[in-house]
Amino acid sequence: MIEDIQRYDAVHFLLGHESVCDAEEMDVFFGQLKACNQAVSSTSLDEAMKSFKREQGRAPVRDEVFFLKALVNDRILTAD
Repeated sequence: MIEDIQRYDAVHFLLGHESVCDAEEMDVFFGQLKACNQAVSSTSLDEAMKSFKREQGRAPVRDEVFFLKALVNDRILTAD
């Protein structure tokens, strides 16, 4: 999905209920999403947080914690 969005030659983007973002802000947003997705490999938020810290060399910021929680929750909901 990220690649589909990046194909557009847009200067500004609207993130759902968020404010209007420019291309640089979208790059940051997509980078955060990709880093969080890479860190989540199970239904454990604790493991996802540890993995994020290990892979990124820092603790996740507030938005990244939100993404990690959402991705872990998705794993929990789809685990069967």
